[in-house]
Amino acid sequence: MKVLDEIMGLNLRAVVQLTHLTLPHLIKSKGNIVNISSVAALKNIQDSFAYCTAKAGLDHFSRCIASELAPKGVRVNVVNPGPVRTDFVENMGVNEVGKFYENIGQMMPLKRVSEPEEITDVILFLASEKARGVTGASWVTDDGYMIK
Repeated sequence: MKVLDEIMGLNLRAVVQLTHLTLPHLIKSKGNIVNISSVAALKNIQDSFAYCTAKAGLDHFSRCIASELAPKGVRVNVVNPGPVRTDFVENMGVNEVGKFYENIGQMMPLKRVSEPEEITDVILFLASEKARGVTGASWVTDDGYMIK
């Protein structure tokens, strides 16, 4: 239960708390929120029930708060990345990081792993005026993970 509480605290509770703390400013400035979730919210990942559950909760929270904030001119969206070349894997204790990403990439339909800048591009789009009509959406960027 300790691990579950830690994962929920980091991946869901912290976002809910920060969102509520920033609401007055977001409403006043007509700002927007882009939450970072994962494909784990949409598809089970073996031995990761806590993470998958927390990310699914984050997605649903984002939709709920988007519905509440839309009349106030505040947009809320979610980005659901698949594998991305970050220090996440190293922090999990994987020793051969390069080989790990190579293997994961070969399992993706596009035969690659995303770079962080690709996720940033989606976030920047959703935060921009170009996405002024987008709220309550989940944007998957996963090199085809969800279709395999």
